Amino acid sequence: MLIECPECQREVSDSAANCPHCGFPLAKGSGAVEVPVAATTTPPKAKTKAAPVALAIGGVALAMTLAAPRFLVTLPLLAAAACSIISMVRNEKWRPGAILVLVGCGLMFLWAASGTTASYAGKDVTYTVSGSATSADITYQNEGGGTSQEKVSLPWTQVIHSPSSSFLYISAQNQGEYGDITCEIKVGDTVVKTSNSSGSYSIASCSS
Repeated sequence: MLIECPECQREVSDSAANCPHCGFPLAKGSGAVEVPVAATTTPPKAKTKAAPVALAIGGVALAMTLAAPRFLVTLPLLAAAACSIISMVRNEKWRPGAILVLVGCGLMFLWAASGTTASYAGKDVTYTVSGSATSADITYQNEGGGTSQEKVSLPWTQVIHSPSSSFLYISAQNQGEYGDITCEIKVGDTVVKTSNSSGSYSIASCSS
């Protein structure tokens, strides 16, 4: 049986799979045209950003520098800066946050590098630790520019002659299971720094 090719309008056998004249595909036995099914393609998945794990660690490290004395900020600053860079390399979420952490690291580094002025040089510095706690472990900068550590009964006071090229620091940890503890730095008659903490083995620290 002959049928008409829908493409070239010439007669072909109804058993032919394709028109012998133009090659148009035919449906066998029905005369209907086989319409090829267009291939479907799966759209590429959008690249998702990683969770901001490194950014969170960097933010915590930067926050730690705010409570650290000037000479101890280097390590948390390096950690914060490294984590912010890793966050950007990993294409984590909240990229502006990583940039802010990095800028904060730069500002903190400039502050730490600036040191202190020589305004304390040659002056008497009084360290005081007091509170309802009965004893404390203390760490303070001595007049030679080094660090001294002592376990003392409270209240405690120490007067030193300020070194000319360094800053002042004292930290006191409560050695009891209760009570509060306060540290203070006084230069001459002026209190330049004070800090308070309460609770079991709590720490109060002052730096200037």
